[in-house]
Amino acid sequence: MADNQHQDLSEVETLLGSRLQLQAWLEKLDAAGSKTPPAVRERVRSDYQGRLAQVVDQLRGHSDVISGTLNGLRGQAEEFEALRADEQETLSEAELRHSVGEYSDDEWNRVEQDCSGKIGGMDEEIGRLSGEIQRLEEVLTQIAPPPAAPRRREPEQAARAPEPPPVAVVRDEPAEAAPAAEHVEAPRFVPRGGLKSRESGPVRTIPFPPAATKEAAPAAVPVDELTFLKSMTLDTKTPDRPTANVAKTLKCGECGALNRPTEWYCDRCGAELAAV
Repeated sequence: MADNQHQDLSEVETLLGSRLQLQAWLEKLDAAGSKTPPAVRERVRSDYQGRLAQVVDQLRGHSDVISGTLNGLRGQAEEFEALRADEQETLSEAELRHSVGEYSDDEWNRVEQDCSGKIGGMDEEIGRLSGEIQRLEEVLTQIAPPPAAPRRREPEQAARAPEPPPVAVVRDEPAEAAPAAEHVEAPRFVPRGGLKSRESGPVRTIPFPPAATKEAAPAAVPVDELTFLKSMTLDTKTPDRPTANVAKTLKCGECGALNRPTEWYCDRCGAELAAV
């Protein structure tokens, strides 16, 4: 496992060296050979660019190894940063003790030389790690696959405007006409006991005094019609009314009360009287 990782790292380092060399050649191409025909210059440029693209493709196949190496370098840099901070704190503490008189000049010089040497070495290592980290980060940026191009909309879809939502049409329905008020007839007067049809009984007849025969009263005066009509009125004050003293012999069929034969309706219940 360690041999395979070491071999991968060796291949990555070789590819990284080739990449740096090709980039340097491309940068110097414009300055070198000013008398070279443009066609030749472009042919050489295309050659370098093609070889650089192949190196980048090969490095892309080792992206996992490069990412792992980069993470390891970052971890080492963090460790050296922590050690450097400890040495710097030790140096500051020794300087304080020397300033208050606890450390002698010899003790202070010894601590100062030791810490300063360590801090210097750590700064150098941190600088080297930072350079390697920056280089690998740049490599990962270059070998990263290009972002996917945004999906282009079809011309018809792009030109087609979104359809507005359907609008509900509400029609104002005419108000229903109020039903016409029914014509209510006035209640008819119904006498107590109800009305009887004239067909229910015999026709009412009014008795007239028998006419005198010629043999009995040849010289009798004709009956005065005006006097007869006055006798049939309801005026009780008329002394000549022949029915004023008529006995109540007509019996009501509804309540059984007796009425005069000349009455049309019963005095008690108001029912119509039928003549017998």
